[in-house]
Amino acid sequence: MIRPHIIIFAGPVGSGKSTNIRLLSVWLRQRGIKTKETYLKTAFFITNVFSKFNRKVCSRYIFLINKITVILDLIINAFFIFPILSLFKIKLWERLGYVVLVEEYLPGILVDYFHLTLLYGLDKRIVRWLIKVLCSCLNLNRAIIIFLVCDYDVLPIRWRKRGSPREHVSYLMSQQKIFAIFSNSMNNALSLSTNRDINDVFHELTLIISRSITKRNSQ
Repeated sequence: MIRPHIIIFAGPVGSGKSTNIRLLSVWLRQRGIKTKETYLKTAFFITNVFSKFNRKVCSRYIFLINKITVILDLIINAFFIFPILSLFKIKLWERLGYVVLVEEYLPGILVDYFHLTLLYGLDKRIVRWLIKVLCSCLNLNRAIIIFLVCDYDVLPIRWRKRGSPREHVSYLMSQQKIFAIFSNSMNNALSLSTNRDINDVFHELTLIISRSITKRNSQ
């Protein structure tokens, strides 16, 4: 019997997170396993509101305004939005016996915090404090983390096909750094190349999931 698990998918836009979550959900349900598909991503409510007024403000103040609203959004996310959403979108379903398939979650969220720190020159002490809060409320001990890896020359082709905007090089580099830290420091983090045909990728994914769950259930 498979115990409840949280399976996290992280990777750049176009790496196949949504596709593999959808396929894995069907695969698990066919085997009588209850699944819940969800996502948890940084929200920028204050920044989006103030961005509508940016063009009315003298340009030399726009960067400062953005910096202030971004740090306020990061604080609100860490202390309120993420704890509440993780409770109702993830932890509750896990308690009910579901395998929860999550897109982004803590690995993707930390990319945003790291990248915005570089972009706006945020106070690193504040950001480190917020990251500690995030790590405490978004526990990864019971999770399996799948990092989807795709060559950077393939991603622009996929972005065009799905109509997604191009990702900034600095953001992709931030992803690479954060994902490398997770991969090297956590024994429940695995990498999967998605440069191949989706059927080959998904076949390897099911093998990885089966081995990981069997290993954890035997402990």
